Amino acid sequence: MALINPAGLLKPRIWSLVTQLALPMLRYRMRPTRTNLAAAVAPLHSDPPSELMLDTHAAVFQHLRLAHRMPGPIPNEALADCQCDALVVGAERDPLFPGIPLLERALELLPQVETRLLRDDRHFPSCRNLKVIMGWFDDFLP
Repeated sequence: MALINPAGLLKPRIWSLVTQLALPMLRYRMRPTRTNLAAAVAPLHSDPPSELMLDTHAAVFQHLRLAHRMPGPIPNEALADCQCDALVVGAERDPLFPGIPLLERALELLPQVETRLLRDDRHFPSCRNLKVIMGWFDDFLP
């Protein structure tokens, strides 16, 4: 199993959710301009989002009903019987699931986990670090 910034391990930081994501998202919902969309998703991206990524976010916000609650955190015993090898990658500046606490939690939950931290990255890794992640996956996966 290989996971990048997974939901479900940690409870998201409420203050970050409100200040960095919810308020800009509310502004976008009230006035759906391209500028407001870019501001609403910027805290999630390590690199400025491409036009295609902005179009994707806009389509998600327009056509999907997003959950009102974030998943997790899963109970400590939920993965007690998991015997698979796991690689968990966390992003240091992820506003939803900050990398260091995320990786600490993965170490508590999964007996056979390897962890990697993306310094200075957010929820959506930078293009530079996508190549790094691919190398980690190549080394990790059979």
